[in-house]
Amino acid sequence: MHRGPKTISTPFIEVTTKRVCEDCNTGWLGRIEIGAKAVFEPLLDAETKMITEMDRWIIARWFTKTILTAQLALVSRSATGIVADDAYRSFYEKPQPFNNSVILISGYQGPIPPIAYEMSSITDSEGWGFRVLFHFHRLVLTAFVAEPDKQITLAWPHNFHTACHLMWPPQRGFLGMEDPTLSHSWPPPYVLDQAAIELFLETMRKNSEQPSHGSD
Repeated sequence: MHRGPKTISTPFIEVTTKRVCEDCNTGWLGRIEIGAKAVFEPLLDAETKMITEMDRWIIARWFTKTILTAQLALVSRSATGIVADDAYRSFYEKPQPFNNSVILISGYQGPIPPIAYEMSSITDSEGWGFRVLFHFHRLVLTAFVAEPDKQITLAWPHNFHTACHLMWPPQRGFLGMEDPTLSHSWPPPYVLDQAAIELFLETMRKNSEQPSHGSD
C-alpha cells in the first residue's frame, strides 16, 4: 500500500476501510458478499463442476465491488487511486460489473500461496485503464477495465485465455464464448500454475506503471 511517502506491507485479508458507511456495508454490499459466498465456496471446495450464467453474473459483480472497496482501503482517504471517482457513483446507482470491463476466472494448480492482489494502471490507453489479479487458494480472478468509449491495448501471455472462463461481458463470440446462456465447466480445461501467475504479473508490470498496490 502506498500512503503518501510511506509504503506499507500487510496481509490483504487484514486490510479494512472505514470509507464505506454502515448502512451500505451491512446492507446492499453485505448482500453481495453473502450471494458470492454461496457461489465461491463450492468452487473452492471442488463441490461443483459447473459455473452457471447466474454464477458468472454474481462473480463479476462481486469482483467489481471488491476492486472498488479494496482501492478505498489501499490509498489515502483523500484519493481513490487509479479508479475514477465516477465509477463509485455508477456502482452505487447500478450495482453491476462495469460495461467497459473484462472479467475472467481461472483455476490454479500448485503450491497454495498466501492471498495475492495486485492492481496496475494501463499507460498506453486513450483514457484511464487498469488491470487486476486476485489469487486465492485454487481461484484466480483477473479484470481489465477501461474508460468507456476509449481504446486500450492489453498484453497478456500467449494463450492465457485458454485457461480462463469469461465472467463478463456476456457477449456471444467474445474470447470464444459461443452461447452466453450455457454453463461453463469447472475448472477450465487448462489451469494456471505458479509460473503462469508470475508470467502474467510480469506482463502486467512490463506494460503498466508501477503497481498501485500488492500483497503477497
